[in-house]
Amino acid sequence: MAQVTLEMNGRSYTVGCGDGEEQHLTAIARYVDTKLRELAAQVGPVGEARLLMLTCLTLADELADAYHDAEDGRSSGAATALAAQSTAAAAERQSQALQERVNAIESRLAQREESVKAQLEHITKRLTNVATQFDAD
Repeated sequence: MAQVTLEMNGRSYTVGCGDGEEQHLTAIARYVDTKLRELAAQVGPVGEARLLMLTCLTLADELADAYHDAEDGRSSGAATALAAQSTAAAAERQSQALQERVNAIESRLAQREESVKAQLEHITKRLTNVATQFDAD
């Protein structure tokens, strides 16, 4: 187990920590010390116990805000995912509706093509008959 010496509010404290956690613990202690000094400047001389209590409350408030923001982010992410799913479903429905319209148009075109072919065959037969009659005369 490692040990690290931390300075807070002008006092040194030696504490134990896991191996490799020294830098992290030192950074956290610096953050707490910064908050402690900011509060001391704001509230003036209130005694060390009261100052530590105010610092703890300030840090707990920051933590609660961070939890709240993280929860809002998850909720926002879920809402965004639902909106994306809804948009995708709407796009899929529109795509299906367009495909059905294309299929109906293609079907009508195929029917018209068959009708035109039948009319052309009929006209061709009539022209052939007329040509045959002219050849016979």
